[in-house]
Amino acid sequence: MTKFDAVALDLAAQALDETKTPYQRLDTIAGHDAICLQDICPSTLLFAPSKDGITHSPFEFTSDEDVCAAFDGMTIALSAIMTRTGNAS
Repeated sequence: MTKFDAVALDLAAQALDETKTPYQRLDTIAGHDAICLQDICPSTLLFAPSKDGITHSPFEFTSDEDVCAAFDGMTIALSAIMTRTGNAS
């Protein structure tokens, strides 16, 4: 399983709570670029739900509402991480 920064995970959860976006914490083997970023900054992944759980496929579908909710949560979480690490401008 991929292990992500605990603070980044908590800040992402707080951001999703703030936007009243339901979420669940998942164990994943996915890492994408977040794995490489862990060496230089706190990182994590946010997944938006796909219809019927189908991903990485031409049949993948995520509603605009779910994409926007994930984006809003990600934006708030990123701002909190940047502020916490002293990199906000």
